[in-house]
Amino acid sequence: MDKKKADNRLVKILAYVLAFLMIVIVGGYFLLPLGGLGALAWIIISVYALFRLVRWHASALLYCCTECGNIYEVSGFVDVFIPYLNERNQGKGNAAKITWCPYCKKNTKADVTTK
Repeated sequence: MDKKKADNRLVKILAYVLAFLMIVIVGGYFLLPLGGLGALAWIIISVYALFRLVRWHASALLYCCTECGNIYEVSGFVDVFIPYLNERNQGKGNAAKITWCPYCKKNTKADVTTK
């Protein structure tokens, strides 16, 4: 990935995270003092904003199966709850996860790349 594309991606990530934080903080500031329904509305808005943030992150990544070489996307659930393998920190290459490949129908290590 070239430097300009990486910088643009970083700006986009920061914008999404900042927007999420602003929605939660400003929404809490105005809705929580209203009491029961305000607190419920704030919880619903915060959960929805978190869901959208996770869905965006999952859609921004591609996974390449090390068995068959096909590229695929995963759901937001897999993106959040399946941990990354620690190979990146050991200098062995890209970040990776163990995921279910929809093409070869196996649980395999998949290298993580960006779109």
